[in-house]
Amino acid sequence: MAIKASNYSILVVDDEEIMRNGLCEPLAAMGYDVSGVASAEAALKYLEDKTPGIIITDLRLPGMSGMDLLTRVLEKKPHTAVLVMTAYGSVETAVDAMKKGAFDYITKPFSFDEIQVMIEKMSEKLDLLIENEKLRTELKGKYRLDNIIGKSSKMQAMYELIEKVSSSGATVIIYGESGTGKELTASAIHYSGQRAGKPYIKLNCAALPESLLESELFGYEKGAFTGALTKKAGKFESAEGGTIFLDEIGDIVPEIQVKLLRVLQEKEFMRVGGVTPIKVDVRIICATNANLLEKVKVGKFREDLYYRLNVIPIYIPALRERKEDIPLLVSHFLAKFNLENNKKFKKVSDEVMKLFFNYSWPGNIRQLENTIERIVVLNDAEIVTNDMLTADLIAELGAAAESARNASPYGVSGSAGFKLALPESNEIKSGPEFELKKNSAKAPDEEALIGGLNVAALAPLDEVERAHIARALKILDWNLSKTARALHIDRKTLYLKIEKYRIEKESY
Repeated sequence: MAIKASNYSILVVDDEEIMRNGLCEPLAAMGYDVSGVASAEAALKYLEDKTPGIIITDLRLPGMSGMDLLTRVLEKKPHTAVLVMTAYGSVETAVDAMKKGAFDYITKPFSFDEIQVMIEKMSEKLDLLIENEKLRTELKGKYRLDNIIGKSSKMQAMYELIEKVSSSGATVIIYGESGTGKELTASAIHYSGQRAGKPYIKLNCAALPESLLESELFGYEKGAFTGALTKKAGKFESAEGGTIFLDEIGDIVPEIQVKLLRVLQEKEFMRVGGVTPIKVDVRIICATNANLLEKVKVGKFREDLYYRLNVIPIYIPALRERKEDIPLLVSHFLAKFNLENNKKFKKVSDEVMKLFFNYSWPGNIRQLENTIERIVVLNDAEIVTNDMLTADLIAELGAAAESARNASPYGVSGSAGFKLALPESNEIKSGPEFELKKNSAKAPDEEALIGGLNVAALAPLDEVERAHIARALKILDWNLSKTARALHIDRKTLYLKIEKYRIEKESY
């Protein structure tokens, strides 16, 4: 079996000399850097001077067991890949070893080919770990705070504000659309500040009904309501000395707004059903995707609470407002999901990057992350190409724009007097928006432009759907079953739509 020798040194731990030499000698002959020891104690001594990437150890050893060795190794050298050898009757113990961090197990007796395959898999895993660590190092510093990634001017300004805010105890409110990273920003503020070693408690205010939200925030006394058999501490008590993060703060009802205002003003609260005020030292960080000032104007949010919360506002830009960060985010997510799924993606193609740049990303970073995860999980390659995008994603990213260009009511190529400007390559210095450029056709009247968009160029819904289905069929080589699944419809519906829109294979 021809397998390339690993770049990582190997340590074999087995008290049986025949087994130990039976592994070490042929591996060394094949070019592996391999050593062998007879006990766990000897292995730990060996690790004082050397750092093997791979350790192959028997579970049954004299003195310290292989399981204990595994624990000690991963404590000192967490990136070491450990393969445990076990007898057939000890498989359950081997599974326990995997739960504790072993890469895999192999039952005795095994063939030399089997051990080679295992070594190859461990080497690939280590390669991914190193690549991911390298990327993390590159993204560190000014490009990130914790898991917040970006090098755009808007993100740099936000980093500076976070650093200033972190050293204070001031109340912070984070504004941003869904998926922009409000929770990550709150975490960065807490863990970069003086309260980093104290509790960090999170609560989504929109996830609970009014009756439960109050008791979750402030706790309750025994007998406060049916089912309150014992008293319970709330989130504010649990966060004592630390930080509480209240997401979707704009959704809380007026009654709870009053109680929250008391915490901010008096640094105290009472449990539900309680009569004794409880003092609390907690930093409050809130987040919302709503316009709180507008809610104040219409009477849905208390004005005094608004000003108490709005001490230091932080505005997180939407992804469409910082498109120059897309390549950095894509690289980060590729590395993350490579490691989780044992894949080897290195980059996205220029064509895919152009689609990414010209899409508005209404779901922001969360949507981009989900997109990359789906691509990595479903494909095996080094480069993300257009054919890896599902039909519905293709439609989201570009089919509507393409349809609008092709559906010109002026009878000319492209959209009505305009064309879409795309970036030229992956090396994009700034995020381009949809740019309207005049061509030889007559431009529409200024009245036909709304917000810079040529209304006349908007295609009817039927034409958009036709282009969407046709694009999906082309990408999936007219495989009706795959196309139907990608479009989340059944084959019969797909067939009827092909008939309705008279989509012909040779036309696409």
